[in-house]
Amino acid sequence: MPTNNDWIDEFIKLYFSGNKDDCFKGIELKNNYIPQKLFRYRSLETNDKVYYTLNEIIKDYVYLSNPNQFNDLFDTVAFYDIDKRIDNVYLSAEWKNILLDENNKHGWFSQDELFFILNSENVLSKMYKILERTYPQNFIEFRDTMKKTFFYEKEMLAAYAGKIAQESVGVCCFSNSHQTGKPTNMPMWYHYTNNYQGICIEYNMDNFQKDELQRVRMFPVKYISTLFDCTSILSEPDITKKMGFDAKIAMHKNIDWSYENEWRYIIGNGIHDKSKPCYPFPVISGIYIGYYTSEANIKLICDIALKKNIPVYKMKLKNSGVDFELYS
Repeated sequence: MPTNNDWIDEFIKLYFSGNKDDCFKGIELKNNYIPQKLFRYRSLETNDKVYYTLNEIIKDYVYLSNPNQFNDLFDTVAFYDIDKRIDNVYLSAEWKNILLDENNKHGWFSQDELFFILNSENVLSKMYKILERTYPQNFIEFRDTMKKTFFYEKEMLAAYAGKIAQESVGVCCFSNSHQTGKPTNMPMWYHYTNNYQGICIEYNMDNFQKDELQRVRMFPVKYISTLFDCTSILSEPDITKKMGFDAKIAMHKNIDWSYENEWRYIIGNGIHDKSKPCYPFPVISGIYIGYYTSEANIKLICDIALKKNIPVYKMKLKNSGVDFELYS
């Protein structure tokens, strides 16, 4: 399976375009890259975690959480660039015509200044500078009004963008191991199984049909260096282009987490029911036991796996590094 992630940008462009045909093309493209095997590293640290993990195996479901419960404080948080939105308003043809008409009445700006404003990349900044220089009293009133209006809007939109997806979308996290085909990601074992004391569950995605929900709603994570910028989405007048924006935010994550090689099963706002967070996922193809997993938990896992005919593997240390052997 290719590991070059350039295809993810093309998928995002197609899937979230608002065009039905392009959306299907995006799904078809993604299907070519969904790994055969995906892994979930699970802790057995407390009785509750043992209970939930065992139930997922017994009942063949996965539990979707809201990202505000994740260990990354900024998971599924976006930002809204209010300055970019203001300039988009001021660059619109309708506003330019209004400015021309009003300027003809009041003579605020010379023709050279007007040309400079209308062709500027930062309209508001240029207006500030010219007004401050030529009409200081008008400028103070104009500036204070703009600050009150847009500061409040900025706070509201920032809160909306930062919370709406994080609190509403349902996410289940998986890890890809494209290099070995086994769960050999040591940081994942350390961070998510309580220092090798838990298990890793293997899922065979090839057992799902291409049009089944579990493949359609399985998204690759795109790692970025900043928060996701949702300005263009929330400012988009075409509502079809806003559809799925919460999933789009949820599939972006800070690059510091790239070692996770993550894929996410995402059910968006309006579909995800918080009161019913368990979704069928009956494709478990293996269970891997950590190096320090307790004998009591190993027995619980093996008893369930035997009944469901799931192979169980135990982590071993070898000269070549970590490997897994069939547990008997």
